[in-house]
Amino acid sequence: VDIIFGSETVKSAIGKLGAWYTGEIQNNITAGDWKPNDPATISQKGSSKPLIDTGTMRASITHVEFNI
Repeated sequence: VDIIFGSETVKSAIGKLGAWYTGEIQNNITAGDWKPNDPATISQKGSSKPLIDTGTMRASITHVEFNI
């Protein structure tokens, strides 16, 4: 709606959407309802939490702004 009335640009709205989706994906990795790791995996990495080992993958999720 803000784009239609000229109070926001398409680029700004897409940037906000990208930031929102980035947060949603990161939150889902952290708090998602995932099946626990196999006991062998737990003994290797010390955690039953899938998708999280060092946190590097989660932290690397971002969005890219582009020129319109």
